[in-house]
Amino acid sequence: MSKTTGPAVRKSSLFCDIIKLTFISTGSL
Repeated sequence: MSKTTGPAVRKSSLFCDIIKLTFISTGSL
């Protein structure tokens, strides 16, 4: 389970970070 959840959680967190960065960039512009 952990082997499958590990990468998935990392991917989701990375995706969230990208979305947050995009929102911040759009807000700054």
